[in-house]
Amino acid sequence: ATGLGFTTQANAQSNSGDATAGLHQIEDVGGPQRIDYAGKLRMLSQRIPGAACILSTAPDSESVRQSLIDDHEEFERILTALHDGDEEWGIIGAETDRRIHQRLDEIEVLWRPFHDAVDGILKGNDVDASLEFLATNNMALLESAVVLVSEVSREYSNPAEMSAAGAMLVNIAGRQRMLLQKILKEYCGVVHGIDALGTQEDLDATLALFDAVLDALLEGNSDAGVLPPPTDEIRQKLQVFSDEWHKVEAILDKDAHSSEAHFELQVELFEALSSEVKELSVITRLYGLAAKVQ
Repeated sequence: ATGLGFTTQANAQSNSGDATAGLHQIEDVGGPQRIDYAGKLRMLSQRIPGAACILSTAPDSESVRQSLIDDHEEFERILTALHDGDEEWGIIGAETDRRIHQRLDEIEVLWRPFHDAVDGILKGNDVDASLEFLATNNMALLESAVVLVSEVSREYSNPAEMSAAGAMLVNIAGRQRMLLQKILKEYCGVVHGIDALGTQEDLDATLALFDAVLDALLEGNSDAGVLPPPTDEIRQKLQVFSDEWHKVEAILDKDAHSSEAHFELQVELFEALSSEVKELSVITRLYGLAAKVQ
């Protein structure tokens, strides 16, 4: 463990005892893209219940509704892409690792009722029951996605395609996207008193972790095994992101229990965090490019 909530790639590999790790050493099969999109499942497991929470109480928000529709569809496309490949996304060929297939199948089983609950909220059917299901079950989906990212990172981190240190940075940057959406979900939970979505204690802990990891990405953290930004472009984009993030934090500083935490503020926060996630996705892809062996 690193103290920042993740395990170094070297430790992950040594602990696995997996003699099959690194089989993809001859051809480029899209290792960085596989890690990136597996990480998106992790992020969407939190973004979807956060958006559903807002939409359940602000059903007239078209931006949140459309985002929930898009995220719903993207989750399913990513599952298919990680199973079968998706050349448009740079995922070349179907997955061949047995354990990754098992993880994908586990996520598929968890996702089916999740899908139905989201569909119910979008259609305005049994909204309270659907939101309760998402609140109660989103962490199980997240935990399964976290294990998937670990499996994919181990399998596709090899000297022929990408370095272990580079794979770790792709994983960490991608995980920051998830933490942003977990912040949104927990904030909505605090506003509406839905403890299963998040308490104030949960929110404070996630914010502290996000800030600590962002500092590590910006400056490097030798104790955690996190290297400084590998290129000037990544360093510059991280700095711009950090500056914008501190503006978003001002929204979160408002007491979630106060009258100021109204629906418009929740939608504003959703849209601000959506913009930040897009920037983190760009940064994650740049980490992937920097990690690829030329």
